[in-house]
Amino acid sequence: MKYENLRKGMVFEFIENRRNTEKAVNDATKFWEVIKLNQEQEREYLITQIVLGRLADRQTFNADIEDLNNPRRWTYHEGAGVQEVMVKQLSFLDGRESIMLSQNAVSESPTGKGNVVDIADATVPANDVENTYAKYANCTIDDWELIADAFFETKGFDTRKEKPKSYTRSYQIHSQEWSAFVDQKTVREIRDLSLRITDWEQNTSRCSYQTIIRRLLQGCQWFGRPQHRQFLTQALQKRIHKNR
Repeated sequence: MKYENLRKGMVFEFIENRRNTEKAVNDATKFWEVIKLNQEQEREYLITQIVLGRLADRQTFNADIEDLNNPRRWTYHEGAGVQEVMVKQLSFLDGRESIMLSQNAVSESPTGKGNVVDIADATVPANDVENTYAKYANCTIDDWELIADAFFETKGFDTRKEKPKSYTRSYQIHSQEWSAFVDQKTVREIRDLSLRITDWEQNTSRCSYQTIIRRLLQGCQWFGRPQHRQFLTQALQKRIHKNR
């Protein structure tokens, strides 16, 4: 793994001794998340900062990429992420045990602006497909690897599709939404722009989350920088390997 592949919210497990089985598998003291990434140039020196936070007690640790790549010390858990849970339970005053009625994830998974949630956006029609996309409403460009991997096979997205002419509305909308996304707008904020490629004069309602994410995928293919397009390539290679 390279520094460029790191993202806030990535979860690493610290391995004190692989022969040591005293700690339980789910012992939170073993798990750390990436909470800060910074790289700056000072004269001829490139200064890189990687800060991890321990999930159990909020302690911090300055790591380096060589250390994180040492399998005897760290294990990266792909797709893992912190998620706060709201629990609804029935409580009694007579001492009997409380009964958990339900629980919903209400906040975050990789990186810190809320991101993937397990409850649907209230403004979205209640159907399974759209709600799958709506879970990513709070994601930003920092979560692009996650989005690209999850929705690479979205209907309508095609890496072979030619970029439209610059005077077309398709070009303008894809470019505008991708640019806003790169500027740290969330998927929800992109949707709230209420941009439409067709029937925009008659229909002023917002597009579906599925449409927004599909356009962001296509926008990345057409306008994205190499560090963003690499995740599309990565998702494609993963599917080719899986289908062999």
